Parts: sequence; C-alpha cells; structure tokens
Amino acid sequence: MSYRNKPKQTQSSAAAKAGFSSRSARRIDAGQHNTSKLPRQYATRKDPLNGLFEQHVVPLLEKEPSLQPITLFEKLEEIAPGQLERSQLRTLQRRIVIHGPEQDVIFRQKHTPGAMGISDYTWANELNITLAGTHF
Repeated sequence: MSYRNKPKQTQSSAAAKAGFSSRSARRIDAGQHNTSKLPRQYATRKDPLNGLFEQHVVPLLEKEPSLQPITLFEKLEEIAPGQLERSQLRTLQRRIVIHGPEQDVIFRQKHTPGAMGISDYTWANELNITLAGTHF
C-alpha cells in the first residue's frame, strides 16, 4: 500500500496498482488484515505408505542403517503386495532422508593439471630444482 502514500491516490487506485482488490485495501487500512499464515496442523492427503514406514522400515533402518531406499521399497512390496505403486519410491526416499541416520556429504572434485594455477606461497629454493641443468 505504499502507492497510497503518494498524493492524489485513492484507495481503489492504490490497490489496483498493488495488484489486489479494494476490499483488501480497506481491510489493510483498518488493520484487520492478517499477514501471518499459520502452518496447517493436518494432513492434506492420505499417507501413501499407509503406516508401513513406521512399522517395518524404521526397525530395519535401526538394525542396518546402510540399507538403500530401493532395497527397502522391494522389501515393503514383499510385505504388502499390491499396496504400493512404483511412484511411491520417491516418498520413501524422502522419509528415509528425514528420519534416517545423518550421512556425510561428499562433493567430488576433479582437478585437471594446468586448468588452474594455485600457489600456496611455498619457498622452494632449498629444493634445488633444475631445468636442463640450470637452477629454476
């Protein structure tokens, strides 16, 4: 509603410039507009794993934390045939990351010779390096 602070701006034109209705502008001016939206405390859809995660996967992860999600998904398919779809593998992967053990993150780096010149300011005079018989 910063458009409202400019001279000769009506509430309706300021609201239109801001991209919302004049009714919302009236609520904002009256102090009745609540901008903080509380997170919902309910599920929006039914659990796709149907409680199988807590019942079967958590004990398996506690016993053997290095199990891969695809292995656990195949185990769930054996335990509850016909209840899971292949599209629910990603849901299982997310839950394992959230509820599973903390894992190390490794960023692989490939250093190709000559691509980057990095100097650590080492004084190498005592190494007596020579090129074609002359000191380097």
